[in-house]
Amino acid sequence: MSRYNITEKRKKTNTPIQNRFLVLLIGFIIFIFLLKATWNAYLENKKSRQVAENAKMELATLEERQFFITDELEKLSTDEGKEARLRQKFGVGKTGEQVAIIVEATNEEASGEGGDFWQRIKNFFTALFQK
Repeated sequence: MSRYNITEKRKKTNTPIQNRFLVLLIGFIIFIFLLKATWNAYLENKKSRQVAENAKMELATLEERQFFITDELEKLSTDEGKEARLRQKFGVGKTGEQVAIIVEATNEEASGEGGDFWQRIKNFFTALFQK
C-alpha cells in the first residue's frame, strides 16, 4: 500500500523541467500577443499621421481658395470691378469702343511651310511662278 501512494504522488507532481517549459511557453505566448499589439499600434499611428498630413494639405488649399473668393468678392463689390469682370468673361466693350481680337498664328503658318513633304513642294513651285 505504501508503494501505491508513492507512485500516485509522482504522477501528480510536475517536474522542474516541465514547470520551466510551461512558464517559458506562457511567456512566449504573452510576448507574441504584446508584439502583435505593438505592431498594430505602429500601423495605426502611421495611418493617422498620413490622415493628418492630408488634412493639413486640404486646409491649406481651402485657405487659399477662401483668400481668392474674398478677393473676388471685394472686387465685385465696386462698379469698376463688375465692369472688368464682365469685359473679361464675355469680351464686351462699352458703346463706341472698338474691340480687337488678336489670333496667334500656328508654327506652320508663321514659318510659311506646310506640314508634309508634298505641301512644301507645292509651296516651292507656287513661290517660283508668283514672281
